[in-house]
Amino acid sequence: MDGARRWKAAKQLQWPEMGCVIRSEWEAPLLVVETLMGQRCLTKGAKVYLSLPILKEYADAAETRRLACLKKGVKILQKALKVPLACSAGSGKAATQLAEHLGVSTDTVEKAVRIRNIFELPQLKDHKFEFQDGRELTLREYFEPRLLDSNDPMGLGAVLKGFGEFVDAQGNPVDHPPADRNSHLFYFERAWQGWAKQSQRWAQMDDKERFRALDVVAAVAREVPDEVLEATIDKFRAEEKRRSKVEARKAERVPVGDQA
Repeated sequence: MDGARRWKAAKQLQWPEMGCVIRSEWEAPLLVVETLMGQRCLTKGAKVYLSLPILKEYADAAETRRLACLKKGVKILQKALKVPLACSAGSGKAATQLAEHLGVSTDTVEKAVRIRNIFELPQLKDHKFEFQDGRELTLREYFEPRLLDSNDPMGLGAVLKGFGEFVDAQGNPVDHPPADRNSHLFYFERAWQGWAKQSQRWAQMDDKERFRALDVVAAVAREVPDEVLEATIDKFRAEEKRRSKVEARKAERVPVGDQA
């Protein structure tokens, strides 16, 4: 259940055997969740998302451990989980208690629960959508691998925002989505609009942060195809000239109070 890295290391060292600890069956949910929360290759949101299906078992095991420690005279800081934890109990006291136990924010728990619940909606569970790459997948088949991606994970908020492209506020599939929703132009426009919005943070950055930000821009520029780079440079230069002309006109204007 735990120790996969140690087993691999022992195998590489060609050890004939390695020690192990036998744990009680009731401890399984504790080991699964606590080992999962220690994984550095996953975001906090992904860890909570994966923990949700065994919340009830985890809560029961945590309470069993707490009581066992008290009987032995060992104090444990963790409080009892008095509120039944279920995927449907994704807000309020239940979410706050779970967040405290897992060491994450209540917002993270609530978002993870919302995603799980949306995946399980009867009208969406088996509904196939056509995505940008031409594949027809359910929301879970498309978004879950991105949420759990260890190299370039999608955040919980981004997943929920992505749902908005395919379902309405009640979780029903959008019958008549925009014609260009899955087009390359649609995603290209959305990416550039997001960049323009984020560039407004420049004014709030200090010199050190701006230097780092320019490094990020340079790294992205190196990945841009030559054709796109040339076209966008022309547009930026045209915008620079337009702004210069606007500023020149403003400078030429004489304030009313200064007229003879």
